[in-house]
Amino acid sequence: MLRVILFDLGDVLTLADTQRTPEVFTLRFGISRLLSECYFDRPDYMALARGQVDWDSYCQRLREEWGVGISNDEICEAHAAHVYALDTGVTDLIRDILTKPVPPEVGGATNTVHPQWTRNITLGVEDHLSRVWRSDTQGALKGDEGVFARIVTDWIPCEFRIVVAPEEVLIVDDSQANCAAAREAGLVAFQYTPCKPWPLEEFLRGCGVL
Repeated sequence: MLRVILFDLGDVLTLADTQRTPEVFTLRFGISRLLSECYFDRPDYMALARGQVDWDSYCQRLREEWGVGISNDEICEAHAAHVYALDTGVTDLIRDILTKPVPPEVGGATNTVHPQWTRNITLGVEDHLSRVWRSDTQGALKGDEGVFARIVTDWIPCEFRIVVAPEEVLIVDDSQANCAAAREAGLVAFQYTPCKPWPLEEFLRGCGVL
């Protein structure tokens, strides 16, 4: 029986398109497309997602690397543009889950950084997920070795005040690698395709959640 379900944010609970960020950098702030297209592939971005560098330092490194005078707020605006809407098919499923007599705990698990989280809150993510595991505050990405095991043994007991076995936790993620890592740790995983909630609904019904 599933006792905890953790939804990814980008491309599961929210719709995301990473091409939107380079467009904002280039069209609004005049950054060359050659630079802006590499934004999400920069090593500093991964360090930020792991919480190894704070937002102010990250922005300063970006300005130095690109040789531009763009402000922190402008970087935040461009970054956050890639998350642009809620996937209402998923939010509808969450509402259905929570109406059950004894629903599982529902939360989130996301590789995220400060501006993306701000945008997600603006979109209303907090209305659906009260507790979210975030890579930038946990110091690791979901796919890193041992992370899903620690989510079960450390994070869930702290946040939900319950002790669970790995097989009682479902990870809903769009990443094949993250799903594989979750299964390797003994969790249940479902790889979600953006804007296609019906296979997830069928899976949840098969698990007795709906």
